[in-house]
Amino acid sequence: MPFFYFALFVPFVMLVFSVAFLFAARSGSRPALYWGFAHMMIAVGFGAPALEGYIPIKLQALLADGFLLIGAVLYGQALLIRFKAPRYLLLQSGFALVAFIVVAGAVLIAESLPLELGLHDAFTCVLWLFPLFVVAPRLRAPIDWALAAVTLMIVLDVIVRN
Repeated sequence: MPFFYFALFVPFVMLVFSVAFLFAARSGSRPALYWGFAHMMIAVGFGAPALEGYIPIKLQALLADGFLLIGAVLYGQALLIRFKAPRYLLLQSGFALVAFIVVAGAVLIAESLPLELGLHDAFTCVLWLFPLFVVAPRLRAPIDWALAAVTLMIVLDVIVRN
């Protein structure tokens, strides 16, 4: 049972970030609004294992993958908005949809958890790296560089784990 409680720690932290960003968005910050909803989607995605025993495992996996991909798109949009870069929402959303279909194939057809996780992580890295490369020339202040560094550290964490 301790693993179950630890597994709920990440969604809880993501919800705390979500509330903080949504609160900040009340002041009119559009990136904060996107980051708030991004963290909310990521919290739901990481919280999907809490549904174990209530819904089929494949549906649980698809829900987690879908919400995490939506969170990645929203996070990327927040970065692009923050740095007043072109949005590429249609491109990122289309890529996320293709990613979801491919990952769903790993879940429903190949029935391979390692394949699902590997594909999902690879697609998510692309969804985070694309906006990071777009905004890279716009980084000026130290806080801008810190934000880019945090995003890059998340991508590197995913790569190293795989």
